[in-house]
Amino acid sequence: MADLACAELLMSYNALFFHSIGRCRLKVFVTDAHYKHSLGAVRALASKGVEVHAGSHLRNSLCFYSRYTSKKFVYPDPQNRKEFVRAIERIERREDYDAILPIGNEASFSLATEF
Repeated sequence: MADLACAELLMSYNALFFHSIGRCRLKVFVTDAHYKHSLGAVRALASKGVEVHAGSHLRNSLCFYSRYTSKKFVYPDPQNRKEFVRAIERIERREDYDAILPIGNEASFSLATEF
């Protein structure tokens, strides 16, 4: 349910980002791609036309195998806050996301305190 609420929140913001042909230009990065909750968020966002990228510190993450994930990134473990945040900053600079959606506690806390 929370995954759908996140998608709906982003979609309320979405009205500003439609092309004349009706395609969404939002691009979102979802952290902790190894969690099943991340997969729910990826699916919910993609179903609304959002381009979704996912990342995890584990190479064999659930979202990496989803057809709804456009790009995949492996970053340092979020428990190593400084390296994790530096990696997310590099990814964000390269990809220019409209939103970063941290799913796990460590990722959320690291981004909230260090980003």
